[in-house]
Amino acid sequence: MKGVDVAIVGAGPYGLAAAAHSVGLRSVVFGSPMLTWRRMQPDMQLRAIWDHMTLRGPEGRGTLQEWMEQTGTARKDPMTPPDFISYLDWFRERYVPCHVDAEVLSVADDRDGFRIVSTAGEWSANAVVIAVGITPFSVRPSFVGVEDKRISPANDRDLFGDLAGVTVVVVGGGQSAVEASAYALRAGAKVTLLIRGELHWFAERKPKVDQPLRWWAYRLAYPEQGIGPPLINRLVSHPDLYASLPGPMRDRITGWTMRSGASPWLQRQVKDKIEIREGVEVRSVEAHPAELILRLSDGSALAADRVFLGTGHRFSIDRLSFLDPALRARIAVRDNWPVLDRFFRSSDRRIAFVGYPAEGTFGPFCRFVRGASFSAMRVMEPLRLALQEVNGRGSHGPVSDKSMPS
Repeated sequence: MKGVDVAIVGAGPYGLAAAAHSVGLRSVVFGSPMLTWRRMQPDMQLRAIWDHMTLRGPEGRGTLQEWMEQTGTARKDPMTPPDFISYLDWFRERYVPCHVDAEVLSVADDRDGFRIVSTAGEWSANAVVIAVGITPFSVRPSFVGVEDKRISPANDRDLFGDLAGVTVVVVGGGQSAVEASAYALRAGAKVTLLIRGELHWFAERKPKVDQPLRWWAYRLAYPEQGIGPPLINRLVSHPDLYASLPGPMRDRITGWTMRSGASPWLQRQVKDKIEIREGVEVRSVEAHPAELILRLSDGSALAADRVFLGTGHRFSIDRLSFLDPALRARIAVRDNWPVLDRFFRSSDRRIAFVGYPAEGTFGPFCRFVRGASFSAMRVMEPLRLALQEVNGRGSHGPVSDKSMPS
């Protein structure tokens, strides 16, 4: 069994950033690298500006600027998923000491640490950092009272390859729902989008370049990736201040700033090409052998071959099935979110959460790539100090694939 100081579960931006900042610790990061990003449409236009998509490893290394200079890559605006994936692959190869492209099957107590079983073998670790992203936490609404493989989350991009001639209903008015509508349309489906409110289109990510004053005013009002409303949205870039607020106040601010909507590039893809029904809710879904029947709030019924649910995300500790039930039971939660300290540690101080699960404490900053480097530096600090105290000496170097203890 191989042993490390810290095991990181998840190989997205947060997991890779945490691994890069594990200098002085023996670390390993598990997971298929950038899996969620690789499932995105290659022509998707990312809303964040370039400066908010960069990672910073130790001593500020590994930035987008460094990547462009070393690879001769020209800056494209807006950035697309292939651009970001290329950058993160470069970052992983240079700044992540040990990455194992394997799924973690279980994490359980083992003496003073953890026993980790993966599809690539077993490991022991003194601490675990969970960086699984937002994908596992799709909300399954109460109106879905049946288990049927024809009903699936809108962000499950592996299910969009066989929709030619299929009748698809997408439920939800956010980015993932509208993206799913565009995916299904491209695959040849007849698509209906159901929204209980009004579909909101975000403003263009950047005003016209020939209007610099307007661009300056926009950046002043919306410093964080177009999140509103102005003034309140400035709290998003101060995660420690956010965390100091009472829990109910944090929840309200998150609700104000994280308004549901979709990017304008999607509007150009789906407008007048799919049926969009606003102001209607799904009351129930009936599964019949030949079709699914959705009963709607206006008294009508809608038949579909497939239903995709873009009904938001909500953290639940029980979705982390790889965590032993005894470990899950020891992690305190508030309104479903894990209760974290300033170092992202849970009530079991050996287990930390970064990325989306930390939103309940540190706010939406931890949902975006921009929060990855901040989280990585903070979460590794107590682990490094604890190791130095135990060893009674200076830190030792990070583990690599070639130097991994057996």
